[in-house]
Amino acid sequence: MKIAILSPLTTPIGKSYRDLIPEHPLANKKVHPHPWVSNLAFGLVKMGHEVHILSLTKNVTKDVVFTQSGVIFHILKANHKLIRLLTFNYIDQKKVYRTLSRIQPDIVHGQGRQTDGLSAVRSHFPSVITSHGEIINELLSYKKDIKYRLKKYFEDRVNQKMKWAIGVSPTTVADLQRFLPVERTFLIDNAINPVFFDKRDISKQEYVLYVGAVSARKRVLDIVKAIELIEGAKLRIASQTEASDAYYQTILKYIEDNRLEDKVEFCGNKNAEGVAKEISACLCTVLVSNFESFGMPLAEAQAVGKPVIGSRVGGVPFLVDENKSGFLVEPGNIDQIKEKIKYLYTNKSKAEEMGVYAAKQAMERWHPISVAQKTLIVYQKAVF
Repeated sequence: MKIAILSPLTTPIGKSYRDLIPEHPLANKKVHPHPWVSNLAFGLVKMGHEVHILSLTKNVTKDVVFTQSGVIFHILKANHKLIRLLTFNYIDQKKVYRTLSRIQPDIVHGQGRQTDGLSAVRSHFPSVITSHGEIINELLSYKKDIKYRLKKYFEDRVNQKMKWAIGVSPTTVADLQRFLPVERTFLIDNAINPVFFDKRDISKQEYVLYVGAVSARKRVLDIVKAIELIEGAKLRIASQTEASDAYYQTILKYIEDNRLEDKVEFCGNKNAEGVAKEISACLCTVLVSNFESFGMPLAEAQAVGKPVIGSRVGGVPFLVDENKSGFLVEPGNIDQIKEKIKYLYTNKSKAEEMGVYAAKQAMERWHPISVAQKTLIVYQKAVF
């Protein structure tokens, strides 16, 4: 099958944009990696299919095409933001359609219910949408300004036109079923990078790990405050968020004011291999956001073989088998976070047991080939 995936920029497996297109501004640009897209594409390629990923960005000087890990990437130069706004993305959509016309895919898979999803459902090819959440939850940090309203417009159009859809969590599927019959909606996890399934020495249990953006929505300061209350506990934070960010600075000031420099360490941005190494030496990974449609760091930690602590929101309870692969807490409840971390520190054999269980579940749910197999069933229904 020939598959075209329309997606925001997604980091290729095995190499960075700096390695692949060093002459473009994108090579040195920090972007959200959207790894689940390239991970799914990798699984589909391993099953013998031809996969193209199309992404629009203003951070290339011209359209770029390259192949990495068997996946064909089309990085398309987007118009200026003002032009995109004034034309409701019409000109950029036309570029996507021209590229699809050259590829002639059997199926077009739109990631999300924004511009990529809209391009998919408006193409003249069979299409499938993967929804990663509702606009009201994805844009919690935005005011209801023109940006919000434009995104809401795109989502509404996709809701009207989509015929087949995948949700990455039960809550997402339930939302999709407001617009589609049950038999046209499917629950399929995001795929994670195969590097997290490599065999590693995971005997160390040295620190608690947080991976992700340092932002108010992620409630990273709550984790810092919980660690402060546990004697001997340490926290490592792996993030590409700039230290100049206001919330980042709030955390740095709290660490300084409370003399926590020996308990909290920022270890910078990490690629997938780097994150896997960090996980292999940690006690557990913690993600206590106000909202998560999925919660990729929790899946990655379980794949390596470590227990997790997540907030009881969105798609997180779908990822965590409570008391078996990890624990759930209420967002904002620092005492609960402290209690669960302290329990794992004082019951390391139990933490190891939970990690073994987590790794087994992860292989069945999040390995790229497992996710690709489930996704192909949806493609076949949409095509035939």
